[in-house]
Amino acid sequence: QQSTMQSSASFLVLFLVSSAIPLVHSVVTPTPKWTCDAQLSWTLPLSWYAGQLRSVSYSFSSCNLLSVKNEIFQCDIVRPMTKCSNDTDCRRYGAVCNEQSYPRLCTICNTTTPSNTYFEHSNVTLNNTEALLRGQFWNTDSFYNHTGVDLILTQEKWLWSPNGKTLLHDFVQLKRSTWGDNSDYDNFWSITEAYQIYNKTHTRFDFSSSKRTVYDTGKLDVVSDSGVRFYPRHH
Repeated sequence: QQSTMQSSASFLVLFLVSSAIPLVHSVVTPTPKWTCDAQLSWTLPLSWYAGQLRSVSYSFSSCNLLSVKNEIFQCDIVRPMTKCSNDTDCRRYGAVCNEQSYPRLCTICNTTTPSNTYFEHSNVTLNNTEALLRGQFWNTDSFYNHTGVDLILTQEKWLWSPNGKTLLHDFVQLKRSTWGDNSDYDNFWSITEAYQIYNKTHTRFDFSSSKRTVYDTGKLDVVSDSGVRFYPRHH
């Protein structure tokens, strides 16, 4: 009889343990694998670059690599040369006012087919905690010394937010110009940006920038800007 009772007790314990196993498994969920919002992309408005118009587009080939596509569009000065102060002055020629010519001149640009295309790439930090523990905050940390007359320190970082939905960008540049003329200056420039998909057609861009310039003459300029913009996505 004692043996029968021991067997019944053992069976009861085994039954209870076996019944609890599925219950334990039911409350344990696998940790989702981290992913970035690699569909994030944006195109900046056309801008002047060395007298030509340039289109700059950003996209991801992988989470840790940001690809930058630069397209250059050929521009030619209207003949006879026509001075301008804004695009309205050039509208009758089907042209735009070149912001980089001096004096400013009406210029016709072919924005249909680029005359030159080149690519750049930037590394993107996936885990900022690990990077900081390794003492690696900046993706770019460079110093340029032009024979002691132009000293430029540039530091830059692209990184993903912890949830992989927002791309963050920090840029710092310190420049010291010592050419020995009245325009010598000390310049500090900082930018903080954040990019995230807004909808199917646009990317939201939040930014804040500040630039402080002190000239050897004692003149001081401080310029700051911040806001939100929406750039078209490309596919």
